[in-house]
Amino acid sequence: MEYRLSGTEIEALARFAAGGEARLPDEPLAAWFAQLQPNNLGRLRELLNRFFHHASGRNFDYRDCSLGNLVFAGAYLEKGSDFNAAAATVCRAGGQPRPASECQRTAEPRAGGAERRRHVSGQRSGTL
Repeated sequence: MEYRLSGTEIEALARFAAGGEARLPDEPLAAWFAQLQPNNLGRLRELLNRFFHHASGRNFDYRDCSLGNLVFAGAYLEKGSDFNAAAATVCRAGGQPRPASECQRTAEPRAGGAERRRHVSGQRSGTL
């Protein structure tokens, strides 16, 4: 999802995300989308559409924008600006497992409350 989009690809991607175009965008996006399972493809389209709907009518600068940026932005909007929930959503939508190291780091409640990873004099202490 790190692929950087051109201006013409942005327009085609917005039409594809909205469902107005059933065919996949041009290469290399077509190959990337074609490898996805249908439910993952549908979910990514939903997230992209959420972002494009939000950005519609705004002066948005798409220079140096990646496909992943747009997918994450859609998830972030969907999850009410909750970064961790958006990260987990993107991992699931891309068909990826959700290892904590890659998708979402959360603290698990302990008897004394939620613990967080701390850095003390260069040493890590605590739990995730």
